[in-house]
Amino acid sequence: MKQSKLRRSCLFVFLASLALVGCGETSGSVNPSSPAPSETTTVNPTETPTENPTVAPSETPTTKPTEAPTEASSSASASVSRPSVDGITDTIYSVKEAIAFANAAGEDPSDEYVVQGVVKNISNYSYGERTIADVSDESVSLYVYGVRGADGETYFDKLETIPQKGDTVYLKGALHTFNGTPEMGPQGSPAKLLHIDSTHEGFDDSAYTVSTIAAARSAAKGTKVKITGVVAKTTKTQKFSPNGLYLVDATGSIYVHGGDVAGQVAEGNTITVAGETDLFIADKEQNIAAQIGYKGAIQVSNSHLISNDKGNTEFPKDSIQYKTRKEIVETDVTKENITGEIFHTTAIIKKVPGASFVNYYINDLDQKTGTYTYTANNGKDFSWLDAYLDKVVDLYVGVTNCKSTSTGAIYRVNPITVSPIESYAREDSKVVPFVYDYYVKDQFLDVYAGNPELEVRTSHSDSLLGFSDVSISYSSNNTELASFVTGEDGKTILNINKDAAVKTATLTRKVSYKDQSQTYTKDISFVDITAGAQSVSVANNAADGDTVKIRGIVAASILNKQKSFYVTDDNGVIACLVDKTHSTVLNDFIINSGDEVVLEGIKRHKKNDKDATDKGQAYLEISKFYGVISCDNTIKNPNVITNKTFADLHDVDRTAEYSRQLYSLNVYYYTDGKNVACIYENKAAYDRKQNGEDVDYINIYKGGYPQVAFLKDFESKEVTMTFALCNWNNKTYATICPFSATDGTKTAYNTFSYK
Repeated sequence: MKQSKLRRSCLFVFLASLALVGCGETSGSVNPSSPAPSETTTVNPTETPTENPTVAPSETPTTKPTEAPTEASSSASASVSRPSVDGITDTIYSVKEAIAFANAAGEDPSDEYVVQGVVKNISNYSYGERTIADVSDESVSLYVYGVRGADGETYFDKLETIPQKGDTVYLKGALHTFNGTPEMGPQGSPAKLLHIDSTHEGFDDSAYTVSTIAAARSAAKGTKVKITGVVAKTTKTQKFSPNGLYLVDATGSIYVHGGDVAGQVAEGNTITVAGETDLFIADKEQNIAAQIGYKGAIQVSNSHLISNDKGNTEFPKDSIQYKTRKEIVETDVTKENITGEIFHTTAIIKKVPGASFVNYYINDLDQKTGTYTYTANNGKDFSWLDAYLDKVVDLYVGVTNCKSTSTGAIYRVNPITVSPIESYAREDSKVVPFVYDYYVKDQFLDVYAGNPELEVRTSHSDSLLGFSDVSISYSSNNTELASFVTGEDGKTILNINKDAAVKTATLTRKVSYKDQSQTYTKDISFVDITAGAQSVSVANNAADGDTVKIRGIVAASILNKQKSFYVTDDNGVIACLVDKTHSTVLNDFIINSGDEVVLEGIKRHKKNDKDATDKGQAYLEISKFYGVISCDNTIKNPNVITNKTFADLHDVDRTAEYSRQLYSLNVYYYTDGKNVACIYENKAAYDRKQNGEDVDYINIYKGGYPQVAFLKDFESKEVTMTFALCNWNNKTYATICPFSATDGTKTAYNTFSYK
């Protein structure tokens, strides 16, 4: 960074004054705080360090002050009592003096100084970001951007001895200010750790009881335990700093939370840790978790490292169970808490890029049953998995937590070790149960409310797993109610006859492969749920607070509203919303576009209370979901309004009902692929906007780019879009929720949130 001549001349005056002080009546004593340095205790810079701990900087900053306070330094050395450390020949300065040097240097890094300080905290163990305090005054502290070994090359987390909070350290590095705040070891030029004095207070573990990991897992929350095991994997928080680890002994595995412990150990170390058993749930998930019945992630918190053998031992595997990814995913959180456990499994790793992040999925052998890895770095901490993508692998995986949302609980995982399986082939004896469990078992509901006209699977092959031509056949003991019909196209369809005299049936499924076969049965029944159901128009005309039962077809997702959708029929359209009060009402149902459904809801308007004339967003608050009558219906777009201009809709009359109609309009669709998604009247209007003109546009209401990814083929194009006007956040203007878009050749439909 270039520095002005004025700044450099000021620095020269300051340094000259230090030299004069050394020759004056003060007997050569140096006061680096004159002119007055900032003795602030808050020294963290306003910007987050961005140094990647795995990539060494290509250059060391070379811009330095034109003068160094050599006279002051020599005078100070002669008159001030300074620490002496074997191997350090440079003058050792205090944190107070370092702050003065940093202020003098300004934004340009100074020459390197050796500074003595006490570690107050270590905020990043990967590259040594920390704060050190003055030995004689702990209220005075200095931010240190990065630290390496004495050689200037060894990264902090690779040091043989890592200082702890309370240790006295001797750091050599450049000083400067960042946004006016003193700091040491600027980006690209980390400080060097020359020496450590172990001055931290020893931890008293006398109140902690020695325990196996299995006993710690079952202990009550807050139990003080001391456990010994092998570090199987460390986990990373933002900026790739260690924040915890999986610990394994002969009895089981557990997650140990804490950067101070994780930052001092490596995988393969046998360590002893003291801490308190815990059940962790993120604050924002507390209410939902309670509704679901999830107790929290089993872990050890407030952890302290007692000992470390610094060895390289393979973690014990005798206590680790083999489970399929399907078994892990489907574990009932209310009956068995598997968080913190490591499992052995066979899996396929998938990489799914997003707009500004990457998700890595650990899937079962069907390539879709699984969950994503838990990341704090937008997926970059799992880039090492790229070598194993789309392959069958032998995997040890740790269950991190159970993310709790209104859509349910999802076990998220961390891969521990991965080994590829070359030329994988499913054993013949395991093919039939595999095909049944993953492709046949869940095809049928327990109860039907209409004719699903369901196409069933009659064969299955999988080249990745090495088998083909598995056959599946079906039969029913009550063909009047449930029958399987194979058409000329070769498709087999399940039909349900609601008029059958007997409303129950047993379905038999036979799965065969080579000389292996197995039959499976399932009991089903029919229940009429349509009694009392009314049209969508009745709900639209109901008064706020009225409860209405309706029958209609799921037409589109309400973007940015989980498990919520629009329902249409021949007469109207209405938004159906799942709110916090009824967050679990759809937990037992899978809803897809084109499903004919019966539901009950309370008529509402979401209004801007500050504007009494605002009609607001009309919707049904779903209070009861009866079920799906039929599937794959043609989506109805009733009474679509086509005679409105872009200006009409941009300036819609919000004193009238505007959110329970569908509109169709020729528009220009634009998105930046991240945050912005909107429509313009046409391409010419968009171009005028780019030229700085004040041009009207209408935003799509969404939570992120993935929610509008179904429109990808129409980006930066003029299309015909069908949409509903909406206003879910009490704005003074309306936004839109697209149902579909077409360019005359292709058509895309909104099925985001529930598919």
